[in-house]
Amino acid sequence: MQVTDSNNATATRDYSLIVNPGPLTVTGSVNDLVLGASFGFKFGATGGVMPYTFSASGALPGGKFTSDGSLSGTATTIGTFTFTVTVTDSTGTTASKAFTVKVTAAPLVITTGSLGSAAVGVAFSLPFAATGGVPPYTWSGGGAGLGFSGNVLSGTPATPGTFTITVTVTDSVGTQASKSFTLTIASLLQITTASLPNGIVGVAYSASLGATGGVPQYTFSATGLPAGLSASAGGAIGGTPTTRGAFNITATVTDSNGTTATKSFSVTVSPPPLVISTTTLPNATVGAAYKFVIQATGGVPPLTFSATGLPPGLNLANDGTLSGTPTTTGTFNLVVTLSDSVGTTGSQTIPLTVVLPPPPTVVVTGAPATANSTDQEDLKVSLDRSFPVDVTVTVSLTVAPVSGPPPQDVQFANGAQTTTLVVPANTAPTVQTDVFLQVGTVAGTITITEKLTIGTQDVTPSPAPTQTIQIAPAVPVLTGNPSVTATRNSTGFTVVATGYSNTREIQQMLFQFTAASGSTLQTSQVTVAGDVFTSYYASAASNATGGGFKLTQPFTVQGNTQAVVSVTVTFVNKVGSSKAVTVNLQ
Repeated sequence: MQVTDSNNATATRDYSLIVNPGPLTVTGSVNDLVLGASFGFKFGATGGVMPYTFSASGALPGGKFTSDGSLSGTATTIGTFTFTVTVTDSTGTTASKAFTVKVTAAPLVITTGSLGSAAVGVAFSLPFAATGGVPPYTWSGGGAGLGFSGNVLSGTPATPGTFTITVTVTDSVGTQASKSFTLTIASLLQITTASLPNGIVGVAYSASLGATGGVPQYTFSATGLPAGLSASAGGAIGGTPTTRGAFNITATVTDSNGTTATKSFSVTVSPPPLVISTTTLPNATVGAAYKFVIQATGGVPPLTFSATGLPPGLNLANDGTLSGTPTTTGTFNLVVTLSDSVGTTGSQTIPLTVVLPPPPTVVVTGAPATANSTDQEDLKVSLDRSFPVDVTVTVSLTVAPVSGPPPQDVQFANGAQTTTLVVPANTAPTVQTDVFLQVGTVAGTITITEKLTIGTQDVTPSPAPTQTIQIAPAVPVLTGNPSVTATRNSTGFTVVATGYSNTREIQQMLFQFTAASGSTLQTSQVTVAGDVFTSYYASAASNATGGGFKLTQPFTVQGNTQAVVSVTVTFVNKVGSSKAVTVNLQ
């Protein structure tokens, strides 16, 4: 130490100072622990001479004590643990301090949150967990067909419904904790669809799968579906089948727990139904080539056609071609039968009408525009073209006389005013049929009409074909062989004259007599009025003979009846006089 005064004088002296350390003391603290909890305590010291070395004695709560004053680890045992921590400094001085730690168990708690879901007939298994307490744990409780094995609640529920299940856990020291759970047990998962509809190739298909039980939502799948069909997760089966056959389909439903149920179905996919799509046929014509292909759909090709009720002349080929040349008119109900390669059949009645071609035209030649009474005309009748069936031609006539009712002596060769002829089928138009006409003995107009009939069908065109022949008024004609006779009798003689007047009237008759040699006649000519003809031609009796007549005229001779040797007869009508005919008396 040095000291200096005011005059800067100094003085120095040496001293020795000893500094002793403070008291050595253990520092640090502890706290109580929960069993199983990790912990770390740090102990220190004050005083003494560092460095320090620590040690512990007594009952530690667990863990490991190190020389740096650290105690760490996991509390593994319940209890009260008292231990002493000792610190030694570098001089060997020691100090100690006692600590107490109480280790207690954590509250026993069941940590399983819920039971989830279950279903009848489906095995259920759920492990339970707990914390706290003193393991190991023992589990108890259950219900609804479930019980514990170890910590696993398991079983196969048999009854659906909602159940309350109380679970109790007991630890190794007898502490217990309980917890109640609600468990819904669904009915047995099953596919409820009874069957799937059959399908048809090429026809849109639609079906659906349904399920009950289990735990929705459901997911569906299917195997073995026919080509062209698919199943959605929602259970819809759809598409268009492309292959026929019998198919075994397995449908599976999976619920939200992963539980599955399956069901088998049998589905038959048939070929499209055999359908004869042709329902009408175009008309056929007799004598004309016909061809039409009947259409059909469905079935399994190849398809084979057959038919009954076909018109004569037509045939149906296996491929459905209807062809030929029909020979008969009418409406025919064709029963068409269709079969496919697997024996499926179908039929359809289809009407077919066979009609005639347009009717031919009758051709009549040989009918003059004018003719004379008693002429016989040769009419030639033919058709303008060949026709495939017989054609009946009915030829008839009417007479419009210049006087009186229509006469009956205008007639055909058959003695009637109507005659019928048949033109055979396929007769060439060059072939003609003779129809002979007697024009009669009356002036007027003869109208000839032809009617055409095919079977019972009248095919006469309108207007009907006609021809007219004019018979002009003419002088009387004495006909017959002989046309006049004169026959003697006791009082004279009788003249008989045969002829016709086509005007149907006689104005007068002239008779001229020739005397025998050596005789003289007082009267050589007599004129007789034609009154008798007026009444005759007005009578119905004259219709049969038309203008024809037979006159019997008696004469009385005064004196020698042999005085007259011949008579000349002349008839006069309004047109003129007939040729005179002279005959000798017999």
